[in-house]
Amino acid sequence: MNRTASSPVLEVAGLWFSYGSEPVLQDIHLTLQRGDFLGLIGPNGSGKTTLLKILVGLLRPQRGQVRWFGRSAAPAARGSTGPDSGRIAYVPQLVHAFPPGFPATVAEAVVSGRVTRRPLFGRFGRRDWQAVDEALAAVGMTRYRNQRVAELSGGQQQRVFLARALAAEPDVMLLDEPTAGVDAEAQEQFYALLARLHAERGLTLVLVSHDIGMVTRHVTHLACLNRRLFYHGDIDGFFRSVDLRQVYGDMRPIAHAH
Repeated sequence: MNRTASSPVLEVAGLWFSYGSEPVLQDIHLTLQRGDFLGLIGPNGSGKTTLLKILVGLLRPQRGQVRWFGRSAAPAARGSTGPDSGRIAYVPQLVHAFPPGFPATVAEAVVSGRVTRRPLFGRFGRRDWQAVDEALAAVGMTRYRNQRVAELSGGQQQRVFLARALAAEPDVMLLDEPTAGVDAEAQEQFYALLARLHAERGLTLVLVSHDIGMVTRHVTHLACLNRRLFYHGDIDGFFRSVDLRQVYGDMRPIAHAH
């Protein structure tokens, strides 16, 4: 994919965050260009989810600045109605997904992603339902349109979350370990689906994961985080310049055979 010399989609400068006296993020500087597929990796407890929550406005940093599209933080993931409304979609971890007994159908869950595209208290119209059908087709879930979400497998619910985000027709999508709790084969299928959507739709993606091997097969860039940012750049540069023991400590390789 061709990258332009335009201003970054996202600029993070001097970001610090703590829970009480415990520092979680230390002096983070990060940029995201239009068309990037960025994998954000690091061990458990490294601050990946915290950083993503700051980027979408769910947490506020103690110091530093977040700028989306050249403006101070204006994340549409909070349902804002400003000029950037609908440009950013957030896919949370599957473990925070639909609870047992959730009554909505797949189509009803997906259309809720259109809230930033309609007037306040306005009804969903033909274009909204067309976007739902297009999103379900893109993730291979059309046949489940009228099925209750709670009846689906974890991998299928994962695709519903992705379709919900796609229905908003965003420019940027942020995904927080979306394959947590599903098997290796479903993970690989999901990452391949993201790579296809990135290539076909020109989406700018940020994918949080702790699985280096799986992620590096699909993303264009990596950011390696463990409280501070150890690396931000292309894939080749990461393997040339980063000592993973500094980030992850002692490691044991695990083969994914499927």
